[in-house]
Amino acid sequence: MALGKTILVVDDDPVVRQLIADVLAAEDRFVVHGATDAAQALQAARQFVPDLIIIDAQIAQSVSGRELIRPADQHRPAVPVLRLVSGIPDPVVLQEFAELHGFDLNQFLARVHHLTGVPEPDLSPRGPGRDSQVAVDFDDVPGPGVGKTILIVEDLPEIRMLLSAMLASAGYTVVTAVDGPSGLAAARTSEPDLVILDHQMPGLTGLQVLMTLRDEGSRLPIIMLTAHGHEADTSLPWTAWTSGASLFMDKPFDRHTLLRWVGSFTHDRPR
Repeated sequence: MALGKTILVVDDDPVVRQLIADVLAAEDRFVVHGATDAAQALQAARQFVPDLIIIDAQIAQSVSGRELIRPADQHRPAVPVLRLVSGIPDPVVLQEFAELHGFDLNQFLARVHHLTGVPEPDLSPRGPGRDSQVAVDFDDVPGPGVGKTILIVEDLPEIRMLLSAMLASAGYTVVTAVDGPSGLAAARTSEPDLVILDHQMPGLTGLQVLMTLRDEGSRLPIIMLTAHGHEADTSLPWTAWTSGASLFMDKPFDRHTLLRWVGSFTHDRPR
C-alpha cells in the first residue's frame, strides 16, 4: 500500500519525467506528478503541497523556479528539493545546498527516501548494469531477464541510468554505451541478447549503427527508441524498419510495453 508521499518532478524532457516517475512509482510508496516548467509546477503546488520537488537545474534558475524552491510566502510549508544538474543530482534541502557527486541511482533513491522520510526497502539488484548497482523493485512486471544481456546505447546519462534500472530490476544484465561508435563496438564484443538504440547520438546515429550491424550480418534484435521519429525526419520509422530494426518506439514510451517487447525478443534467443 502506498504511503501517500507526493513527489513533483519538474523537467521539460518528457522521457526524463516518465522514467523518474517509473522508478519512484514502482516502489508503491510515492505518488508522482509531473510538470514541464516552473510555472506549471507552481500551479500544481497551489493544488497540493508535495513532500519533495525534483527539478531540472536550468528550470530551477528561472524566476518561477526560484519562487518554487524558495517561496516568499513564509506561511507556505518548506518543501525539500532535489535539483538535477546535467544528469547529476545535487540536493537543496530546506535552502541548504550540499553537492552529491555523480549520477548513482542508489544515491539518488537514498536521497529521495531521506528527504521524504520513507524507509528504504531492503532490496538487492538481481541484474546490475555497468553504470551503477541499482536497487529498484518493479515487482509488478515479470522478470524474464535472468541470463540475458541488454545493450543500451544512449548518450543522455539520466535516460541511460533509468533504463538500466528498469531492465536490471527485471533480471537483465545491462551493458551501456554513450554514443554511436562505442555502441557499435559493444554490440560486436559484449554478446548482448538485444540492443536498445537511441537515434540522435554523437559520432554515429542509431540508424547508422543499425545499418552497419545488419551489413555485417548481425541478427541481434534491435529496438530503436527516439524522440525524433516524427519530428526531424518523418520517414525515420519506415527507414529504421526497412533497415532491419526489430521495433521502433517513440519517446516517451510505456514501461510495461517496452519490457514485454524485450522479453518477447529475448525469450527464445539461444546463448
